[in-house]
Amino acid sequence: RHNLPRIKIINEQAKMTDTDDPCMVALTDIYNIVGTWGRRPEPHDAIASRWLAIIAQLQALDPVFARWLHWENELGAVAFDPRHEVQVARVIAGTERTTAGRLVLEAGSRLWNMTDSDPRSRHITASMFAGSDNPFNSNNVLIKTDPCAVPDPDLVTYRIFRGALLAIAETFEATKAMAYPSDLADLWSTDRKTFKDLNLAWISYVAPRFAHLVTPPSSAIVEHRPNGGLLMAATDQTFVTANPTHLGVAREIHASLEAFNAVPWTQDSGK
Repeated sequence: RHNLPRIKIINEQAKMTDTDDPCMVALTDIYNIVGTWGRRPEPHDAIASRWLAIIAQLQALDPVFARWLHWENELGAVAFDPRHEVQVARVIAGTERTTAGRLVLEAGSRLWNMTDSDPRSRHITASMFAGSDNPFNSNNVLIKTDPCAVPDPDLVTYRIFRGALLAIAETFEATKAMAYPSDLADLWSTDRKTFKDLNLAWISYVAPRFAHLVTPPSSAIVEHRPNGGLLMAATDQTFVTANPTHLGVAREIHASLEAFNAVPWTQDSGK
């Protein structure tokens, strides 16, 4: 599961009153990037290093990612601290514990950041669940536009979403990654409304070890990455589900992923 920040957090961050609760915008206006991988135990310092690497790559990608915050129950929204030891401490704090206080390392660690952006149309959240070594949850990184604001058109561009997706996929060595507007998920097959498969998407990425299973359609934007990974996109414009050209290419890309999606979900496959 990929949990959104609580509305309470959004309210407090925006300094709203109880009578000004935000309303969720249409699914067409909520854009997502998610990268996932299978069971992978990792030490806390390695997870922190990957998280810092993603933040640094996003900051270099566009000014919208320049300043980050995170939430602390006692302090509220605080500035992101890029020191490695501080992020290791956050990863440890985000790891589940037994009732006796022992860290459950195989349960993974959760943390999230948000951009210090005003207006909210340029607000982004980034969440991570990593280090999990159990069959019940996929490790993942999720980037999401504000669900209560129509995004700035300059934010939901191919340049930014491609760059952010690759930062996630390559930094965390994800098995797969995809970017999509939320309304596109309404067209996903009922039995595939999970992140175990690559579904219909604006941008799709397959890890190097699986790239040979995919023959990209001629209609797609195709990029063979230096690491051997494969990126395919339906358009270099902002994806709109109602645009028949965008959707048509997305369907062709999805069809080309059949052999990849057919790989069983096992620990060895890393899906």
